[in-house]
Amino acid sequence: MRVLRTAEERFAGLPDPASAANRSAWQRLAAWDKPFLVAFSDRDPITARMGPVLKSIVPGAAGQQHPVLQGAGHFLQEDAGEELGTIIAAFIQAT
Repeated sequence: MRVLRTAEERFAGLPDPASAANRSAWQRLAAWDKPFLVAFSDRDPITARMGPVLKSIVPGAAGQQHPVLQGAGHFLQEDAGEELGTIIAAFIQAT
């Protein structure tokens, strides 16, 4: 466990080379007023917490249905590909 802490301590002080790009991406998302679909799984341990964030920040997400697919994991397109494809196709057709 000490090795992990040492690595975390070392990396914590390093500059993030993607931080400017990430800030730019969030600024663009905050201005995106076209229809925006947020779809996550109920079992995604990595990014599932981003669903509510995206729905609240992206203007185009307002008024849209945002499904939570049951039983899939982080790789939604692999775990529930057909269901996700159906959702995306319906979203495109409706918007």
